[in-house]
Amino acid sequence: MAAPQPVSIPDIVDQAKPAVVGIHTEGTQLNMFLQPVPSRGVGSGVIITSDGYVLTNNHVVEGTQNITVDLPRSGYFPQGTSFESTVVGRDPLTDLAIVKVDAQDLPFIPIGDTAKLRVGEWVIAIGNAQGLPGGPTVTLGIVSAMGRSVETGDRDITMHDLVQTDAAINPGNSGGPLLNLAGEVVGINTAIIRGAQNIGFSISTATVNAVMEDLIQGGKVKWPWLGVRITTVTPALAKERGYSVEQGVLVIEVLEGFPASKAGLLNDDIMVSLDGEFTPDLETFKRMMRLYRAGDTVEVAVVRDSKEVKMNITLGEKPAL
Repeated sequence: MAAPQPVSIPDIVDQAKPAVVGIHTEGTQLNMFLQPVPSRGVGSGVIITSDGYVLTNNHVVEGTQNITVDLPRSGYFPQGTSFESTVVGRDPLTDLAIVKVDAQDLPFIPIGDTAKLRVGEWVIAIGNAQGLPGGPTVTLGIVSAMGRSVETGDRDITMHDLVQTDAAINPGNSGGPLLNLAGEVVGINTAIIRGAQNIGFSISTATVNAVMEDLIQGGKVKWPWLGVRITTVTPALAKERGYSVEQGVLVIEVLEGFPASKAGLLNDDIMVSLDGEFTPDLETFKRMMRLYRAGDTVEVAVVRDSKEVKMNITLGEKPAL
């Protein structure tokens, strides 16, 4: 969006609000008698291209049949406007989705770099909180922590590399942007911890950039898969089992017929590096694996019977969730 550099929080809000949309969904769900009944939901999104691509959360649009994107009143649309939209792609693993509206020359917000954020820095959350009429709601807070991992409780998914903020994030904010003081998107608001005070989470732009193009081009992300069950090696576990290393990723089970077994990985191997990069724990390993795609070949170093063994594994595609 061609616009002057924001100089204050109201300026940032004025510049960003035209590109922050409300998302209203309709679908069906089963009632207590297992009968289909209509369901409705609300969420948020942010326009990321002038030709109508909108970034939001997967959980906002998953399982819906009708999606309406509402643009607020602005210099672009003095009376506001609504578009019927379609889902271009979804990724449950990162809780991101792309929907498309049939329009051109729309306002959009540039995507910034979450890695440049500092704990304590001011950030702004904008979204369709509670689906209230009258346009987006704006809240202000700071970056409370970086690099958080949160278990969603849905399909055993753990979300990684999240930005924690105390800017208020309410139902309906999901899919809306977290902005820095340059007016750039530095996160996509996704979750809160119920019962806590002002602990909300946003998906980092590193994750957004890793999946956005795949979703636009192919509708899904081809995440890599080894075909193993794994866990972190801790000093206590190493002592109990007599391992020669105290850090790494323990292979609990190799699934027959999948990439790891074909390459010769064995139960009780300890993976200690990917392409020469140290993998001290499960979280680091998963984060590094997201840099690859199905079909890539990666060199894995493992400790087996106190000796290091290296092998090349051609990654498969993670089964659909």
